[in-house]
Amino acid sequence: MSGPVLVIELAQTVPPAKVGELRELLLGICTHFEEPSPGTFDLQVSAQRLGAADTRSQDPYAPFPLPLLTSGAGDAGRAEAGPQAGPEDRAALASLIGFNPFREDWRRPLMVSLRGLGFSDLASAESYEAGYETRYEDDDPELAALIGFTPVNTVDVIAFCSRPLDHTTTALLTAAVMDVVGGVAVIELPEDQVPLVAGLPGVLASSTHDRPTVIGTSRFLRAWAGQPGFRLLK
Repeated sequence: MSGPVLVIELAQTVPPAKVGELRELLLGICTHFEEPSPGTFDLQVSAQRLGAADTRSQDPYAPFPLPLLTSGAGDAGRAEAGPQAGPEDRAALASLIGFNPFREDWRRPLMVSLRGLGFSDLASAESYEAGYETRYEDDDPELAALIGFTPVNTVDVIAFCSRPLDHTTTALLTAAVMDVVGGVAVIELPEDQVPLVAGLPGVLASSTHDRPTVIGTSRFLRAWAGQPGFRLLK
């Protein structure tokens, strides 16, 4: 995994009906959907269906010059043209056009995974509570108090790439998941994002102990993702 991860914490177990609603949501916004185990979803997410602003060229299929026989092609260019190719042949080959092979693909690979009671090998709420204490209370007592509850379920939203579009898609997908299952997002901030989130709607609490952290709603995630310079901690 090389992309950002966001975490949703929930005070109650996600009921089967809500898991069904989540499944329907994901089917509607994904171009590829697999559920290898209950509550774990491997996805190709359409950023456009999530409402991400399209920053690409108005015509993503506009002609793109192929760098075959430019003036700097040298011996490689002559080899492509062939030993018998004359100036006119080379000019014709140099004018070839195609589609930009590096244009951004808006189908982004992500995973959504429900963990905790009912969705993993954790046998009881007590065992999950112990894991919670290890993850939060030992590291940041202030953060544990700010959350205000002991999580019973966690939803991880995991991106497998780290382009700017992956950061935006991860935030918007997390917000969409929260609209269905509820919970709060616990987000560690890069240092440069601290002033960016100040004053945004949907911030429930924040902590500066050890590392900047925000606890926010889906509204906060959407507002933050729309800010110039937005990025998640990778």
